[in-house]
Formats: sequence, C-alpha cells, structure tokens
Amino acid sequence: MDKIRRLALFIFLTMIITVSSFKPIARAADSVVMTGPRYGRNLYSNSNFTDIKNHWAKGDIYRMAALSVVRGYGNNQFKPEQVMSAQEVISLLLRQKGLEGEAQRIGSQQNLEGQTAVDAWAAGYLELAVREGLITEEERSNRDWKSSAAMQDVVFWLAKSIGLNPVYGSEQQSVFNFRDWTSINSQYLPYIEAAAQRGLVAGDQNNYFHPTRSVKRGEIVSLLARVDEQFLANRNLQTGRGTVGEISSVNRIEQGKNLVVTTYSVVGSDGSSLQFVAESGLGNQDRQFLVYKNGNLGLSSLLSSGDVIEYIINENKEILYVSVGKSDTQRITGKVESFSQQNNSQYLTFLSEEGKLFSYPVNYNTEVTINGRAAKLADLKYGQDAVFVVKNGEVVQIQASLEGVSEGYLTPGRRVISGKVRSIWGDRITIILPDNTTGEFILASNAQIIKDGRQERLSSLKQGDQVRLYFNEINSNKVSKLEIAGQGTLIQNIYKADILSSDRFGGKLTLGNVQKYNHARWLDLVPQLFLEIDKTTQIYCNNVPITLEQLADNYRDSKAYIATADYFGREKAVKIQIFDGYEQNRYGKVSSHDWLNNRFVLDNAVIVYGEGTIMVKDGRLIDNYALSEGDGIFTAGTQEYYRGDNRANVIVIEGSTGESTRFNIYLGRIDWVRDNWYQLDDYYYYYLDNNEWKEVRDDIILSVNSDTKILDTTQSGGTQIIPVSQFLESRFNEKYTTDDSWSYWVYSLADGRNALGIVITKPGYRPGRTERVSLARLKGINAADSYLEIEEVKDWNSFADSWNINSDLNEITVDSAVLIKGGRPVTITDLRAGDQLYILRDGAKGIFVIVE
Repeated sequence: MDKIRRLALFIFLTMIITVSSFKPIARAADSVVMTGPRYGRNLYSNSNFTDIKNHWAKGDIYRMAALSVVRGYGNNQFKPEQVMSAQEVISLLLRQKGLEGEAQRIGSQQNLEGQTAVDAWAAGYLELAVREGLITEEERSNRDWKSSAAMQDVVFWLAKSIGLNPVYGSEQQSVFNFRDWTSINSQYLPYIEAAAQRGLVAGDQNNYFHPTRSVKRGEIVSLLARVDEQFLANRNLQTGRGTVGEISSVNRIEQGKNLVVTTYSVVGSDGSSLQFVAESGLGNQDRQFLVYKNGNLGLSSLLSSGDVIEYIINENKEILYVSVGKSDTQRITGKVESFSQQNNSQYLTFLSEEGKLFSYPVNYNTEVTINGRAAKLADLKYGQDAVFVVKNGEVVQIQASLEGVSEGYLTPGRRVISGKVRSIWGDRITIILPDNTTGEFILASNAQIIKDGRQERLSSLKQGDQVRLYFNEINSNKVSKLEIAGQGTLIQNIYKADILSSDRFGGKLTLGNVQKYNHARWLDLVPQLFLEIDKTTQIYCNNVPITLEQLADNYRDSKAYIATADYFGREKAVKIQIFDGYEQNRYGKVSSHDWLNNRFVLDNAVIVYGEGTIMVKDGRLIDNYALSEGDGIFTAGTQEYYRGDNRANVIVIEGSTGESTRFNIYLGRIDWVRDNWYQLDDYYYYYLDNNEWKEVRDDIILSVNSDTKILDTTQSGGTQIIPVSQFLESRFNEKYTTDDSWSYWVYSLADGRNALGIVITKPGYRPGRTERVSLARLKGINAADSYLEIEEVKDWNSFADSWNINSDLNEITVDSAVLIKGGRPVTITDLRAGDQLYILRDGAKGIFVIVE
C-alpha cells in the first residue's frame, strides 16, 4: 500500500513540475518574445468605442486610444463629431509628448481659487504648455480655455508641438492657396504655412481653410495620428513591421482555470524572428493585445497566417497595438518571360494566360518548385509554364513545370529585355541592362511606345526611364514595342538631414533636422522624419559603398543627402550619400563636361562627382550620360581641399538647353479659311523654335479636324469655345479675314501640320512680344476658377540660352488656354498633380499648356 501511495505521490508531483515548468512553444534561440500586457482586455474595453464604427477617422481613433493618448466619455462613447475645447487640445498635445505625468504633478500644486476659465484637471497642462512654449503666459491668462478650439488654434499649437520652424517671406506660398487666407490670424500664418508645406493640412474641396471653425474630436485625433510616430520614443514606445507565419496554441491550468496560450510566429521586415504571445482564459488578467483589421478592432484572435502587420510595443516588450495591412494574394497562371533589375531589386516578368504581362519583385524567400521538386529562381527558363502566387506586391511562390519550354521558338513580342534608358539618339536608344552593361537598340519604324497603357510618341521617353523592350526576332536588336514604366521609377523627394538611427538589417531610418530640396533651395521641413530602408537601398559615404550594418553602427549623427521613392504607399530611401565638410550650393550652366573623368565645369568651378552622387533629371535617378553641356543644374557638395576640386553630392538638372515641346507652335494672321484648313499670312508668320519666336517669310497651311479645340478670346462675354464647323464656315463671311491689316492673329499648336489647338486674339493686335515659355510641375487644379497651381517653374532665357528658375510664379489661369495631354486636347479635370508641363503664357495667363 505504501508503494502505491508513493507511486501516486510521484506521479502527482511530476504533473505539478511538468505544468509549472511548461514552455508555450519551442522557439529558436535568437527569437524575440513579446507578450500582450496584463491590462490588454481593459485597454480593449476602453478603446472599443461603439459610436465610431462608420466614422472616417476610426482607424486613427482606435490607434491613439490604444496608445492612451485619447480617451472616451464612458459607456464606449468617443463622440467624434463633438467639438473639442481648447484645454482638451492642449492636454492631448502634451499627452502625446509623454508629459501627462508631469502635467498632473504640476496640477496638484496649482492654486485655482478665483479661476473660472479653466477646469481644475487642465490647470497643470496649461502651466506645462507655457513652460514648453506651446502657449504664452498672456494667452494662458486671457483665454477662455473651456471654449472650443478653432482650426487655426489647433494647427498653430500642433506646428509648435512638433517643432516646425515658422515660414516667412517669399517661401510663404501654401497658405495663399486658401481662398480665405486673409481670415487667418497673422501671428499664426507662418506656422500654418509650415504645417501646409509638411502636408498636415489642406483646404476643403473648394480650397477653404476655415480658420475660425470649431474643430471636432475626430478631426483632431486624425491630425495627431499623422505626427505620432515622432513622439513614440518620448513615451518609450517602438514600432515594427512583419508578416505573421505559423500560429500555434496550447492549453494549461492556471489559477484553477483552463488557460489557452497562443503563439504567433512573426518574421520581421528586417528578417528577424519574433514570437507574439497572447493568453485567453483568465478574464481581465489575460495577456492580450489589440488588433485592428479590416476596419474592426479586436484582440489577438483576429490575426491570421500571412497577415502583414505593423505593431507598437512598450519598453517591456509588451504589444499594445497591431494594425493589419490589406493582404492582396492572387494566383496567376502563365509563362516565365524574363528577369530584370529595377531600383536594385530583382523583378520577374511573366505572361498570363489572358496575354497580359506582369512584373513583380522576387527575392531569396521566393519559394520555387519545378514538377513539385524544390528549385531555385535560376532554374526557371523562358517560356516555362507556371503558377505565380503574388502577395502584397511580391511573388512569394512559383509552381513551375517542365512542359511548355520550347527552345528557339519565339512568338511576336515574346523576347523581352528590361533596363534603364541611358541615351536617346533619333531611333537609337542605349539601355543600361540588369548586369550594368549597356546595349544599343533600334526602334522599328512601326514600333509602339506604351506608357500607362496608352500609346505615346518617342518624345515621351526620358533618360533614366525604366523600360521593357519587346522583339519579334530572337537575335535581333530591332525593337517592336517599348513599354515605359510608370510612377515607380520616379524620385519622390531629396532630403538633407542628420542620420539619427538606422536598423541594422533594414526597416526604419530616422532622420533629424530635415530639409527638403525644392527648386534649387533647401527648405526646413521637420525636426524628425522616418523613412523605410532595406538591403536594396544604395548607401555611400563620400562615394564609397557601405552596408546597412555599417550605416547603423558607424554613421549615427552623420550628415547625408537622401533620395526617396514611393514604395507601396510608403516613402523609402533609395540612395544615400553621407558627406563631411562644409556644404556648398551652386546653380548655373554647365560649360563643359568630361564623362571619362566624372567632372564638369560650372561657373568656372571644376565639379567632380562619383558613384554615390545623387543625380536627378525629370524626377528620375540618372547616370552621368544624361548630363550635357548647357544644362542648367543645381549642385550640393563639399570642397576637396587637397585637390582644389568641388565634390558634388547632389546634382539636379533643372533645365536642358534645347529642351522644348515636340509639337509645333505658330503665330500669325489668318489669311485664308477653307473647308478643312486655314492659312497663316502669306507675307510672314512666327514659329516657336527652341522656345523663341522666329520670323518665317512664307505662308503655312494647317489642317483642322473634329478634335481641334478652338478658343475665341475676342468676345465681349469672355473666351468662347468655337465649334470647328463654325470656324470653317467663316470662309463665307470672312469673319476672321476681314482685311490684311486687321486680320485676326491666332496662336496655333499642331502635331505636324494638323492643328490640335487654336487661340484667336484681337484683330490688328501683334502678339509675340510679351509671351514666355515655362516648364513647371502641376501642384493642383482649381476647376471652378480655371487656374492651375504650379511649382518648380523655370522660364526660358533667350539671352543666356538657358532656363532660369522663377520662384514668384505659382499659378496660371487657363480659361483662355488650350490644354494638351496624351497628344490631344483635354479639359482641366484630365490633369493630375505631378504632371510635367510645357507652358506658353502671357504673364500669368496660359495660352498653351502641354503635359510632356
């Protein structure tokens, strides 16, 4: 009997030891374990507001509530449409900066006797706001802080809270786009300008700012969310990104209850191994974390394998909030076409069964099988049948078979080469191939030029463009079709900043004292900025390549120039040049260029450049072959004293000699109008040659068709659109050809001899004296008032034979202008921000606006 008792006791003790020493999962030694906090369920209860389910700012509200920046009114109510008092706004700004405890400590020592303009709980916040410089002592004493906060108040305080520098003088441009800017408090104006330049605020659909309108709770939280990453470190919080992999659960008994422990394996964006651990079964003592997915707030159980996530943890590695991005997975059946290198990433191009070409990035994690057996990307062959699994914009799996591979057979357009345009000479183009060698190709006479799914002219092709070339013959260099890549090849911004920190294996790059390049100037942007960075980012120090690890370990607090691009909706650093020494900025015209020795002469100064130089033209990264004598360029660099040369770290080609439009532009008097054509004066007319009017002693005939847009600016009621038929019928009444000396002058824009646009001006008036030709980038449109907001404006200077920067012109009217895009007349609503414009204008009045 004693043996049985001892055996039973041994088994019981063994069970206790086994349970008490239980490990939730077997994990790799280098995995980082993170858990939800013990108060996770309470945090969920306090954040799961029932009155924001259909509100436009619910994602921001959930996030800021989960991080304890904002709170509700109890009963799961947030009241997003209720206006917020001024004292509440100040408290949120300080809470976001991690100063809530300090404000409460100060508040406990305040004497509020006789004060009626502030609630007792807010007194400490206002005192701290004075000390932090958000408000003045006078403002604290004279304002009714219980009253609602106006839009201009909120933006002013927010700009000061995040450390934006006020913008004065000629750099103050954005606020003047607001139609009610004169109503803005003049003291607030420089800070609101800074916030507008940062992109924190914009006008409504009619471009009104509404400076005195009371701001609602949902609006304020949305504003705070846009800048919150800047203050996470103040609150001992960190962010990360990754993808959820395997999910496993185990049960155990704790506190007499069945506890379910769930482990989520996560692969970080830097390749690290993470383990998210959550519990269920102990009620409010469960270790749980909040998850926002598909517009809903929940707990960890919302996560699924394959979810792409962004997470926020505290100093104890406790997970507070996880946001799940949209997961877009598709299976496409097709054939392997080609591999190429784009922006330092390897891309796979394949042809679907429907005949559509796809191109997506691949990497070492891409799973490849051939006939069910493990394989490598290098094992794939041209024309091989496969199923391509694309997830979140990348090929994650390729299931190929040996069938469908036919050596030597080539259907038209099936041979594809990808690369970057180095140079264009007539119908000959030089391409930088994926292996960094070059190839020369000839465009067939009937070759198609395709961009954004639409056929274009060869002039749409620019140096630095990423392209795909298609061939009908396997060993030929004659191109049957050329496809220009879209916005992914464009540079988004160029920054100058201090490197505060960088993840060793990619992820986040933190910059300080950030300035942004804008049209040959550096503008103060923000004290701190976060960018994506990964192994494809080109990193140099004084033109010497360095690794991500070296950047993280050795270059903290170094100064650098950073070129960025859009990366699936996020801003990513694509090229970094770290520099030392004193910066020298120059703007001028290249007088000579030595390609072999990487140097040129600018305003009598010798400028050298190297592999790490960020060289940009037309918003694209380019190489030195795109730089030519006569180009107007901006350089930012340092001086190499031991050689006496100036090293360029950034080169931006702001304008090229001879850069013009592919269309023909004429100016002359109408001599004849016939059934489908008209003739300009048989004595002389003017032709826009290299951006300058040249007199031609001859006549010219231009044809008219149903698509020609004709504007008559001579009518008393304003500019009118004249139907083509009415214009041609004028041959019977000689409306526009009344007399030789009083014939109507017209501007004509033609594709060859086919008129696309005609602008008719007053008879007897001799134009051509005050017009200017400008290049610009479209910033915005105002269709109601028919004007365009433009930026990066350059005017042609015929005396210097170069482009001059024009910082004063920021909008043009187009109610009397013909707009051309895609080789045809369009309306103002067809234009898009970012369009590159060639403009013929008279003052701020547009005549022809061409999207190049």
